[in-house]
Amino acid sequence: MNVGGPARQVIELARGLAPRGYETVVATGTPEVSEGDLRPEAERRGIRVVTIRGLGARVRAFSDARALGELTAFVRRERPDVVHTHTAKAGALGRTAAVLAASGARRVHTFHGTVFEDYFSPAKSRWVVRAERALARLAHRIVAVSHATADELEAAGIPGEKVRVIEPVVDLEPYLAVDARDGSLRRELGVADDELLVGLVGRLVPIKDPAAFVEAAAIVAKAHARARFVIVGDGPLAGELRELAAARGLAPRLALAGARVDMPRVYSDLDVVASSSRREGMPVALLEASAAARPIVATRVGGTPEIVAEQRSGFLVDPGDPAALAGAIGSMLEAGDAFRRTMGGVGRTRAGGKFGRERGLDRHAQLYAELGV
Repeated sequence: MNVGGPARQVIELARGLAPRGYETVVATGTPEVSEGDLRPEAERRGIRVVTIRGLGARVRAFSDARALGELTAFVRRERPDVVHTHTAKAGALGRTAAVLAASGARRVHTFHGTVFEDYFSPAKSRWVVRAERALARLAHRIVAVSHATADELEAAGIPGEKVRVIEPVVDLEPYLAVDARDGSLRRELGVADDELLVGLVGRLVPIKDPAAFVEAAAIVAKAHARARFVIVGDGPLAGELRELAAARGLAPRLALAGARVDMPRVYSDLDVVASSSRREGMPVALLEASAAARPIVATRVGGTPEIVAEQRSGFLVDPGDPAALAGAIGSMLEAGDAFRRTMGGVGRTRAGGKFGRERGLDRHAQLYAELGV
């Protein structure tokens, strides 16, 4: 339940499916300290959460065996109608446990993105693909959070007849209600009203490539004296990013604001939202930014082009190219307030019409009904 899209989707699914007759119990491990923990939020919302000892992101033979045993016992004890798994590691152990428990539960796995490339060495990536092909045989249905993710699964040899595309279950209403600038984040950071604030929102992990954003900010800062920058989120790269910002002379103009809970207010204070990820499934931060009517500059990866309409609600660039990212951010700043408002309005209309919590919940309920549950 580390802070991020998958954990937030689990919370929204548990909350939203309850009125539709589904009771959810969440089995989770313990996240790394630097990644935050959404378990308290889940429990505040009345969701029952069970901790599985040994379950974690890293591969550890003893801990993984212990977690598999606990998960198998958990499934036997709870006797669920559906075992729905999320993320690669928990998905592998959870589906295996459901089979070992001989519970008769229908097995569903959600890919919030794939780890077939860029996460591991080429040899290990090939092993991951083979493992996911085998695990796909243990699932009755597979959910892809974007059409791009579904295409990646097909290319990896995952049976297409099992795959359903269901976009993330995200409550966009607080973001669709964002209107005037709140000002609290800008006051906190000391950003003047006539300065332009560019923000990156997300986990600070290698696959998100936040260093590329810092490098791009350094380029933009030289050409735009009124530009300021903020990174909203936390993760193991936070310390390295502070050092990089200092080395690039950005310390006075780039702030790391950490993980926040007041995200509608945060988005209201941003003039541009950026994303520098190398891979994505369907980035929740960009869904929220679009709903909040913020123009976007992002890398052309995964499901991002399904959110950002090129040249209409934002600009897209290739990943791993800070100069291109800087150029697009600079163009957005130079275009003026009216241009950015128009782009933000297009993004909001698209987000409100194409995505949203109720749509995702309905499609999950339909999927379970398709499986006879």
